[in-house]
Amino acid sequence: MATYRALQRRGLAYDLVGVLNPKAHEKRLQKDFDTLQTPAPPGFNRPTLQQVLRADRALWRELGSKQPTLKRAAAKVPLADARCLDQVFLEATNTVAVNFHFMPTPRAEGFTDKGGKGAGKGPQPLGRWKRYGQ
Repeated sequence: MATYRALQRRGLAYDLVGVLNPKAHEKRLQKDFDTLQTPAPPGFNRPTLQQVLRADRALWRELGSKQPTLKRAAAKVPLADARCLDQVFLEATNTVAVNFHFMPTPRAEGFTDKGGKGAGKGPQPLGRWKRYGQ
């Protein structure tokens, strides 16, 4: 929750500066954190907070490459008016370079989540190490 609030404050700062509509930023933020609740397919892990942060970093790299300069909106401009990053922000959120980070990662080999008692223990050890050829 602390990460969500920090990213939310960043969006408000971009609004304060006048370069990005806070509604567009909040919509993206909601989408990013909704992926954390999405169930993963069998054999895969759900997306993690680290993946959300990597996707966010990739999004801002995309914005930097597509919009190298910023033009501040005039003071007291209504939110309905477009800011300089609004269109580029929407385009960047739909790129593969950004959304790739939300893909579920494969679980560790040998781990089967059977649920119930004993679930989540991970792979069992293979026993004592033996020297090669013995």
